[in-house]
Amino acid sequence: MEKIEVIFMGGETRIGNDGCNYMLATVETEDDEIELYAEFGESEEYYDENGEFDINRFDDDSYESLKTEITRQAIENGINPERLVF
Repeated sequence: MEKIEVIFMGGETRIGNDGCNYMLATVETEDDEIELYAEFGESEEYYDENGEFDINRFDDDSYESLKTEITRQAIENGINPERLVF
């Protein structure tokens, strides 16, 4: 069973200039290429009372949320989620 690498990165959202974490995987099929993609955007809840951004909590929360979404998309596209390498 060929494994599918899932990339976890931070950067700009595809729909604006805001920061986000995202996961991305590309799956080659006989007929097509399927992209699995999910974003987790920055929000006020990750800033403390001094305006400092809690990157560790943001990364922890976003990783689990994104992993769940990528797995859901894989299943929806008929891809065995055991092939995903996070």
